[in-house]
Amino acid sequence: MKIAKSLVGFTALTAVLFAACSSVPEPEPEPEREAVAAATEEWSDEAAAPDADYFPEGVVLAGIRLFDWQGDLYTVPFYTAKVVTPASAASKGEAEVEPTGKVADSAETRFRTPYLFESKPAAAEELAVGALVFAMGDATARTRGELAATTRWALFRVKELPNLDKGTVVLEYHDTYWNEWKAGEYHVDNIRLVLGSPSTELVE
Repeated sequence: MKIAKSLVGFTALTAVLFAACSSVPEPEPEPEREAVAAATEEWSDEAAAPDADYFPEGVVLAGIRLFDWQGDLYTVPFYTAKVVTPASAASKGEAEVEPTGKVADSAETRFRTPYLFESKPAAAEELAVGALVFAMGDATARTRGELAATTRWALFRVKELPNLDKGTVVLEYHDTYWNEWKAGEYHVDNIRLVLGSPSTELVE
């Protein structure tokens, strides 16, 4: 599976032209109550296993609706999705994916993207400074039902681990608009560890 490839053509002029489009990620929307209930019921058996993943088998995180002004993947919204058609040379490295939920500001049901990430629920002992992760919520732990029902996630890297014994870590992302790193505290339960070795060109 292709994990990531370079975006090209990002210039200072592009950033100026899109100055009105702040790259600060919007807070990830909390899943609706009905979705949480459905996900909890569907995955109740798997949830009993300590190492069970609340994502259904075959679900990846796909970067959807990328714009030139974003510059890197930290400000791209990632959605849970299933791969319909794998990436190939004929598709110029892009896969066709079908999100498991609604994509903001779009009526489309399928998208093409080269940015696919496999992930798994993070364990405290697996987190290290610099590790790439996906997260939702904040420093308050979400239930497995809430996590299973969350279809939009954001990419971060681990900045600090001062309160790991209390179940939280400090994550950071690159704010493309202001060209600076911004950080926040997240609960380990709300974090997914990126699997594989994605290209670092779009995440550093």
